[in-house]
Amino acid sequence: MTQDTDLTTKGEKHKVSDQLKQQGLGLAEADGKTQVMGEIKIALKKEMKTDGEQLIVEILQCRNITYKFKSPDHLPDLYVKLYVINISTQKRMFKKKTRVCRHDREPSFNETFRFSLNPAGHSLQILLISNGGKFMRKTLIGEAYIWLDKVDLRKRIANWHKLLVSSTESQRGAAPGFNLQN
Repeated sequence: MTQDTDLTTKGEKHKVSDQLKQQGLGLAEADGKTQVMGEIKIALKKEMKTDGEQLIVEILQCRNITYKFKSPDHLPDLYVKLYVINISTQKRMFKKKTRVCRHDREPSFNETFRFSLNPAGHSLQILLISNGGKFMRKTLIGEAYIWLDKVDLRKRIANWHKLLVSSTESQRGAAPGFNLQN
């Protein structure tokens, strides 16, 4: 069964989304109504400290951004918003933002964030956002999810992740339920 197959029963849809979760993919990829808006390279690692475990997340760079900006020669101001989410409660535990990379379609952020928590039972939500400027609204370019239970964090792992946006959200410019102002 492919991801694009029209699923007839709820049970089959949950089965496919569970399989995608096991592969470390986001639920948005199970719907088949998403667009790939680019890729983001993220490095993950877990360290043991005297005061407990630390999750280290490095936001490295983006590439192949396909969002249609105002004009073909427009160079956007992009930044990344990162949320650590508790899977069982679906609550955001931490929120971090990178600096804004001005006038760049393939920005290099090279920023490291440390979280004092056990990564088990948590996921990462990564949002790439175009900073609209003083009088324009911020625009969601794409998002990626990483289930930390599915990643071996004993050593540093750097991977490219697809930035996805649903076709309806790409027209509105924001993810459902997300306030880009925070």
